[in-house]
Amino acid sequence: MKFKRFLLLLVFAAFPTFAYQQEGFSQYQVLDGNMNFTCTGQCIASIGPLAGKDSISLNGSVQGNWMIWYGFIVGQQIILGDTIQINRQTTIHQQFLFTKLPFYSQIPAWSQVVFIVQGTIIWNQFGLEIWAMNFYQKIWQWWKDFRIFDTFKPYTINLLHWPMVWGKNANNIFYILFILFIIGILVFIKWPKKKLLYMLLWWFSLRIIYDVRMWLEMMNYYKYDYQTYISQSWYQKTYRDRGDFYSFVDFTTDTLSKLWLPKFEVISFYTDNAWPFPGSMKYFLYPYDVQVNSGQNNYFVVYGYQNVIRTTSTLMLSGVDLWSWTFYEFSSTAFIFVK
Repeated sequence: MKFKRFLLLLVFAAFPTFAYQQEGFSQYQVLDGNMNFTCTGQCIASIGPLAGKDSISLNGSVQGNWMIWYGFIVGQQIILGDTIQINRQTTIHQQFLFTKLPFYSQIPAWSQVVFIVQGTIIWNQFGLEIWAMNFYQKIWQWWKDFRIFDTFKPYTINLLHWPMVWGKNANNIFYILFILFIIGILVFIKWPKKKLLYMLLWWFSLRIIYDVRMWLEMMNYYKYDYQTYISQSWYQKTYRDRGDFYSFVDFTTDTLSKLWLPKFEVISFYTDNAWPFPGSMKYFLYPYDVQVNSGQNNYFVVYGYQNVIRTTSTLMLSGVDLWSWTFYEFSSTAFIFVK
């Protein structure tokens, strides 16, 4: 009987929630749990409270143009979640986990989940559900989150990020288990040695699994760098957020050395990047005098500068028409031109 009640509890824990509050729709109808609506402009529908819910699923055929997304009403503002781009007619079957959002842990449980439509969109038999995962689903999702490796971000130069589970730092769970283990040792110090040995094995197994996971994340960075930079040919190397800039620097230094430029020659470097390319180019081209996005001289180095209009024989730089120049091309957006 207890087991049956437990199963019934799990069923209700995963039961979907629909809502009827809406605004802006020219047509809006809820029938058998599905929505039919027409939106021209911006429309919004309240789905229900966030409390206890973990994900939202969208199903059905839609036609129109622009986008749809979900969000959370917190006080007087709407915090946006994931977005789906709509173009013409398509069928959507997608589920979005709230815990994947980096700010999920900061959203109050009492906030309302809303569905937002932007553009001219018609949806027939639209199924929209918010779910609360049961215990076993949460454990499986915890394991899937734990296995996801972090990707390159500004902080990774000094920090190997911790795993995120249910939108929270996995270290918090790890430290709680560590404290419980210490308490257990102190409380049950008089246990038979065999039971204490089991506790030690349990703890060391947990620690080894955690360390292996973090080691694999570090190896994942090395693997990515090897595949995209080290093992690639000169023109195909891309390095994290620098792209092919380092390859272009090598191309520039080789080209300028072949031109036998005297030391401290003035070179203009044009780029839309504010950091770190200007400083890096000054460093790598020293002792040449590199002027960023300025200069009237014979040597121009261009890397991703939008104020350039180029043809096969002429170039317009920031509205000034230049001609009779020699081009040394690295790519369509990165090149050197010399008078």
